[in-house]
Amino acid sequence: MKSSSSLSSFTVNPFRTTARVTDGCGASTACGSVITELAKGKTVEGASRIKDADVLAVLGGLPEENVHCALLAANTLNAALDEYRNKQKRNELRQ
Repeated sequence: MKSSSSLSSFTVNPFRTTARVTDGCGASTACGSVITELAKGKTVEGASRIKDADVLAVLGGLPEENVHCALLAANTLNAALDEYRNKQKRNELRQ
């Protein structure tokens, strides 16, 4: 499953593995890396509770002009989770 944003794309296999691709700045790369690590080993519901504040806490904060990168990472993860849930629902309806 893939979800795209201006920050990155996450590939999620309910969280045995995670991956990301980004073309953003260093702060975006760091936030994307942290959020994939935070999601590993979690259920979909557990991963959906990861917030931008969690990313910032792991990083020890970011300069004010880069704080939005943590929000982008959290939003991208949640978009990927929404896509995953929707795909699961569609598959259930087909059966």
